[in-house]
Amino acid sequence: MRHLLLAMAMLLACAHPAHAGTITSAADGYRLELPDDWTEIPRKDLTDKFHDPQFRAVYKPPAQDGIHTYPFLLIEVAPYTTGAARVSITEQELQKIAEDAGTPAPPETSARFLNHPVPPLTSRPIVTYSTSPPGITTDVNTYSGSTSAIRVHTVTRFAKDHVVLVHLYAERDRADDVRPVVQLLATSFRLDAAHEIPLREPPRLLLWLLVGGAVFLMAAAAISLAVVFFARRLKKA
Repeated sequence: MRHLLLAMAMLLACAHPAHAGTITSAADGYRLELPDDWTEIPRKDLTDKFHDPQFRAVYKPPAQDGIHTYPFLLIEVAPYTTGAARVSITEQELQKIAEDAGTPAPPETSARFLNHPVPPLTSRPIVTYSTSPPGITTDVNTYSGSTSAIRVHTVTRFAKDHVVLVHLYAERDRADDVRPVVQLLATSFRLDAAHEIPLREPPRLLLWLLVGGAVFLMAAAAISLAVVFFARRLKKA
């Protein structure tokens, strides 16, 4: 009887979607927060719609019909295209990634979904980068099908051997409804220490040594010229 009750409990647990709250992945090294009433859609619905193993999970608010309606949040984990692992990243590299991805915005803008203007539909995204943690955020307007105007907010974090992207899809006219989720992502989406790549500071000490060396050489050259000049004056005298 005890085994029967245990089996029934397991079946009931599998029949109900997992509630969100804190979402973690030990394998991919990410952690983020979502509202407690958001739920994960069944894995079969995810694979049937996207057919892509890089898409890990989809979460939706209550009273939403799977991923056929908006809003929903999609977690993607992709390997680096070079196939090589990264050990660090610089702010200059983050700036270059932002430039390649779209229209860079000042870092202080810190993309808040509707806090800065976004280009017309289907144009290049607005991109901001952050250094703590290292990552980029993009906002773009696009179309779903032929009629729906969609706002896509993507937060990207760089791990040592892969990239974790969290995409938040919402109807453009109702983007304000998911502003709390955007704020949660901004404060909670992180990689653990074993996966996150550190920000590499430029070699300032070497730069100062080079500058100091150049100044010293210029001073030495000026002194040498002065000595030669006065030596000639004395000789003529």
